[in-house]
Amino acid sequence: ELLALYINAYNCLCIGHVTRYLRENNGELPTSVTQTTPPSQKGTEIWDVEAGVVGGETLSLNDIEHKILRSKWAEPRVHASIVCASASCPNLRTEAFVPDRLNEQMDDQARTWVTDDTKGVKVDDDDGQTFSRIFLWFEGDFKASEGPIAWAGKYLPSDTANRLNTDGEMKYFKYNWNLNKN
Repeated sequence: ELLALYINAYNCLCIGHVTRYLRENNGELPTSVTQTTPPSQKGTEIWDVEAGVVGGETLSLNDIEHKILRSKWAEPRVHASIVCASASCPNLRTEAFVPDRLNEQMDDQARTWVTDDTKGVKVDDDDGQTFSRIFLWFEGDFKASEGPIAWAGKYLPSDTANRLNTDGEMKYFKYNWNLNKN
């Protein structure tokens, strides 16, 4: 139950930064979530700005992601489930995560993310294999699953997974911090 709570909290509070920006800027969308830092906290990354209260504790997005989700659960699917509102991030789920369906929902998120060959995983016979930078930044989180390539392969269609080269070079997509408008 707590895992679902904190995933939902992260996603809602990230959206909260964007909606606050909209209110403060006459309905204008930010180009990127990184531009949503309140003027009173200029110089602070949005990830470190207090985002809201969860379970009676005031938290930032970094607090939720690193101090709670990544430190309390050894669960790589978290990276497919929390959404930072950037175009290169996994897409936001159209429903909240719920405890009785959490594994099913997280598997679906992982599958949806890695099969998006514009930002998840792309396997090209001529160009090799390209992965989201999330696999680079959080490589250690995927080690228990035999590494990022093996982990991604569990969620890719078998014809694509069979073309992955676990000993091959991993290239990474350029990360697009522009606001995900999908």
